[in-house]
Formats: sequence, structure tokens, C-alpha cells
Amino acid sequence: MHLWCPMIITPRWSSWQLWQHCLWFSWPVVLHWSVFGCGGRSVPDFQTPPAKRRFLQGLARSMSGNAGTTQAARLLEALKHGPITTNECRRFLDVFDPAARVRDLRHKLGRDAIETHWQGSVTEQGVTHKVGLYCLVVKGGPH
Repeated sequence: MHLWCPMIITPRWSSWQLWQHCLWFSWPVVLHWSVFGCGGRSVPDFQTPPAKRRFLQGLARSMSGNAGTTQAARLLEALKHGPITTNECRRFLDVFDPAARVRDLRHKLGRDAIETHWQGSVTEQGVTHKVGLYCLVVKGGPH
């Protein structure tokens, strides 16, 4: 599925830069997942942009709680602002089991509401792990 944004999309941009650019101009954003570096490339997990890290940590503080419904609400709010990896959910959003919360959201919003794209993520120790990159699909854009 292709998501759209009325601009030239370049894979050189980080996913956070791309989403911030589109959100700044209030464009309805749905982008092809390949622009987020999901195409088999390994990306350093520990290099989450500081602005994204602060946003996710602030969201975790403002929507605190350990209940599954609370964690799902936090995850949905984060997804409205851009894609998020499994590790970012755990580290910054305080969602211990992101796959379960995504399953809950898919049950609530529809099976195709959230896409999962697999990518390699390099940890601080230099080990590559396969992690999910979750993207909220915005309906109404051209496909």
C-alpha cells in the first residue's frame, strides 16, 4: 500500500524528519513503507532522534498506566505522529509487549489499520535483531 504526501519523498530522510515535515504542513500523510528504511537495511536502534525520544517519553508520562488499554491508547497516539519500532515502544513509550497492543488495536480499528514491516535493528552491543516497524495506515489517500 502506498501512502501519500504531496512532496518528493527521498529515502535519505529519516522517518522522523519525513513525518515532521508533513505534519508541519498539515498534509495528510501516508507513505510507502520503503522510505522508512524497512527494505532489509539494518538501522541503529539506539540512534532514535532526540526529538522523537522526547515526544515518546512525554507521551508515556502524560498517559501513564500499565493497563493494556492504556498502553494501546499510548501506542495509537504515538502512531498518529509517525512510525515506531518495537524497541522504541519498549524503551520510550513504556509498552512492554507492543505486538499484543498492536493486535488489540487491529481488533478495534480493523485488521489493515496498522502495518508491520520487518527491519534489522542494531543494538548498542552491535548485534542485529529483527524488529517490527509499526505504521498507522491513513485511509483516503490514493493507492
